[in-house]
Amino acid sequence: MNKTIITLFLLIFIGTGIYTQAVAQILIFPIQTQNSSQKHKDTKKTNSLSPRLNKIQRIEEDTIVLTLPFFEDFSTTSVGMADSAKWIKGSGVFINNGIPLNPPTKNVATFDGVAANGKPYDQLFPTRQGLGDTLTSQRFDLTLVDPSEELFFSFMVQARGNGETPDTTDFLKVEFLDDEGNWEQQWEKRGGRIDTKRFEHIIFKIEDEKFFHDSLQFRFTSYNRLSGAFDVWNVDYIYFNTNRNATDTVFLDVATSQSPTHFIKPYSAVPYDHFWSDTTQFLTDSIFSTVNNLDQTFNVISYLCEVRNEETKDILGYWYGLDDERASSSTLIEGFERNKKIVAIPYANLLPQGQDSMTITHQFQVNTREPDENFGGVYTRSNDTISQTSVFKDYYAYDDGTAEYAAGINQKFGQLAYQYYVSQPDVLTHIDVYFARIGASVENQTFNIKVWKKIDFSKTEITDSVMLTQNTILRYSDNINEFKRIALSRSIDVSDTIYIGIQQLGENMLPIGLDLQTDSKSKMFFNVRNYWEQNEFVDGSLMLRPVFSKEDVVTAIEDVTENNGYELWQQNLVLYPNPAQDKINLNGKVEAVQIIDLTGKVLGEYSLNPYSSFATDKEIKLPAFMKNGMYLVRCQYKNFTTVKKLVIQK
Repeated sequence: MNKTIITLFLLIFIGTGIYTQAVAQILIFPIQTQNSSQKHKDTKKTNSLSPRLNKIQRIEEDTIVLTLPFFEDFSTTSVGMADSAKWIKGSGVFINNGIPLNPPTKNVATFDGVAANGKPYDQLFPTRQGLGDTLTSQRFDLTLVDPSEELFFSFMVQARGNGETPDTTDFLKVEFLDDEGNWEQQWEKRGGRIDTKRFEHIIFKIEDEKFFHDSLQFRFTSYNRLSGAFDVWNVDYIYFNTNRNATDTVFLDVATSQSPTHFIKPYSAVPYDHFWSDTTQFLTDSIFSTVNNLDQTFNVISYLCEVRNEETKDILGYWYGLDDERASSSTLIEGFERNKKIVAIPYANLLPQGQDSMTITHQFQVNTREPDENFGGVYTRSNDTISQTSVFKDYYAYDDGTAEYAAGINQKFGQLAYQYYVSQPDVLTHIDVYFARIGASVENQTFNIKVWKKIDFSKTEITDSVMLTQNTILRYSDNINEFKRIALSRSIDVSDTIYIGIQQLGENMLPIGLDLQTDSKSKMFFNVRNYWEQNEFVDGSLMLRPVFSKEDVVTAIEDVTENNGYELWQQNLVLYPNPAQDKINLNGKVEAVQIIDLTGKVLGEYSLNPYSSFATDKEIKLPAFMKNGMYLVRCQYKNFTTVKKLVIQK
């Protein structure tokens, strides 16, 4: 596959198993999410089973049989997996509203090369291509449908969107299951030089009698690179019904599309007491969403913005729209008009005070004057509402919690810093980070978590104010967009401007999730040429967050009953002999040990019994290939981590 390398900051799509080297840049690349616990099944085995036999075998599994009309715009589905009432579980697609660009309605099904938990289908062979995500419908009984009744199947599709462009060898196809159990292709679209901004409407007729049986299914399948969110297709507005024609692509439907903006600026999350310390600093002037008119006739719509406590579901009130005297506003939307803005003005007095945390959802509710049963008896009211959630807990965040891409640096010992402004003094205790799975695995590689009071932008005699450097092992999350919370080795008193980030110790890029729906690019800085530079080209927000605590000290959450805080644990942990020849001993509580060279390469990993009283249980035999020199020994006990220096002298 010939992937395009575009130098922005640098923006790079990975085309080989080795990351392209560059001199000074942040690199970004696609990651996306999908759900596919489904394995690629043996085609011959599948085709040998008749649909009727399949149906009999699945009776005990509560087989779902659908009827016409069938309509799916994914607007009733939460971010994640497809609705199992309509689709076979384990389909492989990711339902979201971040990957598509200007979707017809909120939420689409995105196809690429990773599973819903964020795991690529194949990380062992990063350049391998094959069948990726598959979205398969539940069964239809079409035995009572006459083939002469003009049965048409339609949907809308977009290549790339906010994802990565499919190549000429990549494709998306639609297949139908015939009465002999064979999947027959009805449509295909290949990548390459195609429109990646517009949703194309596809419609075709189903008229062959072999499809009018009691177990009909259809499926979408993508063919792409399998080591990440490559070769992206977005599918929306699937409509399957009789009494249609080949030009039936205009629908009486005004639908919400773009997710509402956050009412906190410039963040999506802040600690609640920080917010109330200065609401004027955090409250935006206005919030907005968009609606699309899929019909050729103009419409007058009204809307309001409801505000509720997401945890209790209590409605707190309404934020006024364009008419500041009423909660509801009206506006005209022209025929086929897209991205019509609907606006509301937030104010803080609606929110309760005196709480430690809260999750607030604001939802635009649009009255489109559509009938309950719209075109062909389809109900479309579910796409008339759209919401956004803002979090007030123990952390700051620019990102919205969903990564469309990933970003990183590819320079050994390079540093990446992210600027935050803390509105009142607090205690920094943890760093939240989401490392995305892309290309070859980098799990278990070591890196440094860093905290700076300031970074020096001069190019000579640089003097950074470093508050913490902590060696850490990279662990992937179990699920897509799931943060790993890294406990800092000590608490840090912070105020005003701080920087959090990472220092890469090896050659391999460490991919941090990048949210393209929010933009804090001016807060990103990198140092790969021995001086700091500000990001100018990579849009988006890193999924890298500072976490605070009202406590003055940091101890392991699971360890408080043993009354041994971090400092005491670290003081009691003794490594000997040092210098060493072929083995070392650790006196103190340790569960896991890594031997690391100065490039960050892990030479050995060991598990120990922290409660054993036998010295032999704390002894580690060092790898025979270790040469004389300096090494690092990373020791971990529950949430405590420390790094000790070791000298080998044979």
